[in-house]
Amino acid sequence: MSTTNSDRWMLPEGMFEAMPGQAQALESLRRELLDLFATWGYQYCMPPMVEHLDALLTGVGSTLERETFKLTDPAGGRLLGIRADMTTQAARIDANRLGGKGINRLCYVGSVLRDAPANAHRPRNPTQVGAELFGVDTTEADHEMLRLMVASLQQAGVDNLCIDIGHIGVYRAVINALGLSVEEAKPLYRLLQGRRVPEIHEYVQQANLDAEWQQIICALPSLHGDLAVLAEARELLATKVPEAIPAIEEIEAAAQLLAADGAISVHVDLIELRGYSYHTGLVFAALVPGVGSELARGGRYNSVGAAFGQARPATGFSADLGAVFDASQRSCDLAKAILAPAVAGNASLQAAIDALRATGEVVIEDVSGSADAAAHDCDRVLQEIEGAWQPVAV
Repeated sequence: MSTTNSDRWMLPEGMFEAMPGQAQALESLRRELLDLFATWGYQYCMPPMVEHLDALLTGVGSTLERETFKLTDPAGGRLLGIRADMTTQAARIDANRLGGKGINRLCYVGSVLRDAPANAHRPRNPTQVGAELFGVDTTEADHEMLRLMVASLQQAGVDNLCIDIGHIGVYRAVINALGLSVEEAKPLYRLLQGRRVPEIHEYVQQANLDAEWQQIICALPSLHGDLAVLAEARELLATKVPEAIPAIEEIEAAAQLLAADGAISVHVDLIELRGYSYHTGLVFAALVPGVGSELARGGRYNSVGAAFGQARPATGFSADLGAVFDASQRSCDLAKAILAPAVAGNASLQAAIDALRATGEVVIEDVSGSADAAAHDCDRVLQEIEGAWQPVAV
């Protein structure tokens, strides 16, 4: 099929590129978040865009196989993948490059490429930003990551945050008490994940469960809402699934931590199962009204580094930088500049321009000689007044 001139300039479907103004605003937000992470002790790393496919799809990355673009390395013949997520890369760096020792706090930001967008309003090549804490399996570590996620969104200027909190341990305790393997529990997992209540009722009847178990399974989809849900869950699960109680207590502690901030609303969900294949404990997501999907998501995912030689406890979060920017309603307007005459060997003019730029001012040299401030989007011009170069409003 022939390609027209106009087709040559079209981007592949779902790809995003930022224009001046928007690109500058996104870069500003990127720098702010990295600076914030640094004040919490998180060290910046820059993993490559392309890795061996088996490394990208290890552990947490295995769920991304369908989203990952694959290619063959002409140098060695091995399959490569273009990263669809950076979490596994951070885990590899912790376990392998840093030796899997002690406590490591890592952060990252970079483009990822996915076969399909997260939702209809997001691109296939979002910029992912995130932080990971390796080597600690404590409630305090989970709380730090949760607070850092919130602090990041607040730094970006996102208002009306709602934090959704769950725990993979509740569901795992239920299937363990039922005596089901992960494979045997897949039908129930799919029903609960989709909250398909009529089919859940059919499932418990066909499974010949006693009346108390039927009540528990059928009630699971409704165990979400405010903190009052936790008391209901304790009462429901105390007899048949006592192993779920510590997970409920972890949810409660995290929810109470956030509830102290009056600007944040908290929602708990005891069968939040996204990421079930790799998450092992507390999970959380940040949402705002009017946005169709979460802005950020995270949680505990212990032992992810096992495939890299070190089974390390870990917790982390990541976000789509563009989605966070959109929710923040930050301006994309470029800063107004000062139009200066072309230097042409004028030492005093050059010194004045350098001094203004050192203070953060944008100074554009009029190399065209047009003296048209508006054409250069300038609101001031640099003029020599009584032997001194000064910005003058136009």
